[in-house]
Amino acid sequence: MPKEISPDELTDDLFKRTSRIVAVRSGNKIKYKLRTPKTLYTVVLEEGTENDLLKKANQFNIEIENIAVRQ
Repeated sequence: MPKEISPDELTDDLFKRTSRIVAVRSGNKIKYKLRTPKTLYTVVLEEGTENDLLKKANQFNIEIENIAVRQ
């Protein structure tokens, strides 16, 4: 089961363990799925507030895969 976390829980330690991020856009919200070796974490952000997540992903060289767009 994926574990839903809040944006405040996106720490450097979590990004160090993340191997892949998948983004699913739905309306004006984006659900990010962070895959770690043991757990799949999900965080839902409003469009336009994901800059911190994107900066951290680039800092740790994690590729973000846009896999679906839901209307």
